[in-house]
Amino acid sequence: MIFEELANELLLELFECFNITQLLRAFRCLNSRFDKLLVIYLRNLRYLDFRSISKNDFNFICQHHLPSIMNKTISLTLSNDDETPQQIELFFSYNFILSQFLHLQSLSFYQINSQSIIQHIVIDLVHLSNLTHLNFIECCLSSLYEDHFYLIDNIWKLPKLIHLKLHDTSNGRINFISTRSISLSMEYMSIKHFCMSMNDIYQFMKHKPHLRHVQIYTHLDDEDIHVVEHFPSIIKFELNDERFSPLNLFFMNHIPRGISVFSAMPNLYHLTIETPFIFMDGHRWRCFISNFLPKLKIFQFKMAIYFNNFDSVKERANYILDSFQNQFWTDEHQWFVRCHWNSENKYNQCILFYTLPYTFSHLSITNNHLWCRSTCPYDRNDWSSSRVHCLSYNSYLTEHNIPSKKIESYEKSNKNQTNSSSKINKIFRFGSRKTRSFSLSDDNPTIVPCSLEKTVKITSVTPSLFNQSPLLHFSNIRKLIVELPLDEHFWSIIPKLNRLTSLNIKLSTEKINQSHLQELFDRTPHLYSLSFNLNFTSSSKLPLFYNNSLSIRRLNFKENNSFDQCFFFNNDQCIALSRSSFVKQCEVLSIGVRHRRSILFLINRMIKLRALNVQCQDDHHGSKTLSPKSDDLIRWLQCHLPSTIFIERDFLYNRDIRLWIR
Repeated sequence: MIFEELANELLLELFECFNITQLLRAFRCLNSRFDKLLVIYLRNLRYLDFRSISKNDFNFICQHHLPSIMNKTISLTLSNDDETPQQIELFFSYNFILSQFLHLQSLSFYQINSQSIIQHIVIDLVHLSNLTHLNFIECCLSSLYEDHFYLIDNIWKLPKLIHLKLHDTSNGRINFISTRSISLSMEYMSIKHFCMSMNDIYQFMKHKPHLRHVQIYTHLDDEDIHVVEHFPSIIKFELNDERFSPLNLFFMNHIPRGISVFSAMPNLYHLTIETPFIFMDGHRWRCFISNFLPKLKIFQFKMAIYFNNFDSVKERANYILDSFQNQFWTDEHQWFVRCHWNSENKYNQCILFYTLPYTFSHLSITNNHLWCRSTCPYDRNDWSSSRVHCLSYNSYLTEHNIPSKKIESYEKSNKNQTNSSSKINKIFRFGSRKTRSFSLSDDNPTIVPCSLEKTVKITSVTPSLFNQSPLLHFSNIRKLIVELPLDEHFWSIIPKLNRLTSLNIKLSTEKINQSHLQELFDRTPHLYSLSFNLNFTSSSKLPLFYNNSLSIRRLNFKENNSFDQCFFFNNDQCIALSRSSFVKQCEVLSIGVRHRRSILFLINRMIKLRALNVQCQDDHHGSKTLSPKSDDLIRWLQCHLPSTIFIERDFLYNRDIRLWIR
């Protein structure tokens, strides 16, 4: 059946499968029939998500449809990210105010970097009496908006607010406890990228008696807590300490400061902790959980310990892991723990400990010698991979030592390993409940039955031997960070990339094996964003990039946003880039250019480009905060580009010029 022959009623139902950005991009101006159907559909539209929309489509909605549907709108999402810079300012320029959205239940803002806009929103919040969900994502709340009391107080006063996300960008401080207002409705709260102490967390929870789920990502300050009040409503708590330092902070003989805040949650059912600092061995955790968290059923953690003495790493890892192997952990709760580290890095040994199954969305791995061990008797591969959405992979190979074996031949040989792998799995699954261990060394691969030893050793020295018995398979990767060239082990653990939407490629030389690059593209049918981290000087010859993918819409050639390390395209390189297959369908571009006139060239040549983020080598702005009238590059662009193009200097990265073109 031909799509255009479907009845109007069916087409209107199909429209429900698209967000407004996808809908307008696919059907607007297709023909008169679809334009009329869009008008009918937009009259009853209740969910408005304007992320990634073109400026022309956004103006079309604001001018012709939003005034008539705002009193029906339930959900509104606005964004000032690189794809839609100054969208929120444009929205308010139409004289819309949030109080006009009488039935609004969900409100989300992304990447607000303007104090006046935050002020505008805070004033309007008090009029949204039906609001249940409020999200500020990657917004400069702590550094821009000084009146934290007014912001927090207005949020706490929302009578029906259940779900709140406050995600900052500057890791600054914000006073959550200065207000005396109490939120009686809030059940879920997520706070990210603020600098807080555990005492701050404890204090603000006192103002939310019905809070059930708390998520904290913060640069945590160490501070003693005097627990007086309890919070029986909280059943789930997620804590991520975002500090990082290669220090050995290992607490064997006492409970660390701050952990005592969990003792105020007697009904806690689910606890997740990710931190490189706070660490207790299995005996300490067992004591704390038994005494203070009797209802805890789900316990997930990811913790790191750093050792400078290479010779004691394995011994210390075994000692710590053994503390998680007793009746409390493996029998009573069936909580299993694994640890691993790269055994070749003798200068900075980091041992990673985490519970199984691995529930965290990001993971970094290498193809070098990996030593790992777990307390689980049937340590399944999918326990460590199925939930990973962001993977960073480094093979440490060069063009000279990459294995010559083709991927196809490897896949064929890998099938021959199925029988031996199943035998290994039987040993692990049906053996006695002993510890399973992997150690990669210089010997040939050997398998020792569990009945003979407490550990099972799989030894290897070369990447090829290790690749023939892959331990992990990643099937749900959405974002991938790799450095070329790739090895065969990569394809053994990531056989498919059907769900990949974002790819970051690190290049340290202008010599690229095009076949490796094309192999990636051929296996990523839904790739939307492609980034290149070019780690060589602008005087180097620009690599030739070819691309047959039809899905890529976003290109980034300055993934490393540092001005000093940016690769700046000269005029000839910009011309070559504009002729490449990459840019024919590119809609969002991030790039560094040597000369400002290259900005004009790219905008005129790339006919589908709707947003541009650019650094210019002849930009003399420096680090000073200047008004647009005093900004030489901004004024020059305004003189040479149509007035319909929005131009601004990024607040956080003041070397970046952002343009919303069409």
